[in-house]
Amino acid sequence: MLAVAYQNEQQVWQTAKIVEKDTANKKITVSTTHFSDWSLFRSLELVPGEARLNLGESRNLFVRRVIPVSSPDELEAPTPGTFLSAQEASSEIRDWRLIGVGTLTPQGAKAVYTAPSSVPDWTPVVNVRLKNAPGNMELTLVCNITILWEGARWRVDGGPWITGRSPGAVLVSGVNSIRIHADKNATETILIDWKHNSSLPADYPWNLNGFPTFTYTVNGPYYLHIYPVSPNVGAPSPGSLKITEYDARPGGYVAGTFTLDKAAKYNTCPTCGASLHKIEGSFRVKWAGQ
Repeated sequence: MLAVAYQNEQQVWQTAKIVEKDTANKKITVSTTHFSDWSLFRSLELVPGEARLNLGESRNLFVRRVIPVSSPDELEAPTPGTFLSAQEASSEIRDWRLIGVGTLTPQGAKAVYTAPSSVPDWTPVVNVRLKNAPGNMELTLVCNITILWEGARWRVDGGPWITGRSPGAVLVSGVNSIRIHADKNATETILIDWKHNSSLPADYPWNLNGFPTFTYTVNGPYYLHIYPVSPNVGAPSPGSLKITEYDARPGGYVAGTFTLDKAAKYNTCPTCGASLHKIEGSFRVKWAGQ
């Protein structure tokens, strides 16, 4: 639901009447007799457009309108921050929808979303479908929700998820390190080392001779990010370490995911050889320092 506004001589934003909406080419046309600063704005929006919630936390969501107020020259001044009334909601909103986990309780132009009590497999999304769309279009307002959590979880070959905790992310001699201990077996550990750059999100493919590295130890047997392709020759597993959050301050968090399509599992006997497995997981741990 887009409209066009311009700034008048008093630097007040005003809405121009739309002459034509070309939905096929995604174009809005207005008529004007003057040069000004022009901009697109949303005439309806879902606030917030993004939300970050802890497990079990709730957030109020609202549909907001920029209400046009008539003026003598047939131009309109937008008034932001006005939420739809119950009557307006019935004429503008078709329905609320939740894609993903959690609960959504709609009531007219507002709704309450409550995050799940456990870590979801994907990011929940709240959609508001609108009425009065031109042609056969479907207009939808969207709020993307990020579920914040602390800890780690992973699985091998699509098996059950294993959960764990970490004492925190550290930086030693320029190398970042995270050690994760399984909740049900403290001797079952994952160690991930990498060298972080300044960009986010950051994607680090597994490396044969450098960083990042991955070691997963399970009561003796262990998995590595390097698998054998021939005697004395190894290759890095397809997949990567992805860092999505990196806050190296007290109370900050480091978060990301890891995928290894060919992790090599070695047993304790030197002649047993290696078997290949897929490992995938995610983590969000506090920054522990340097």
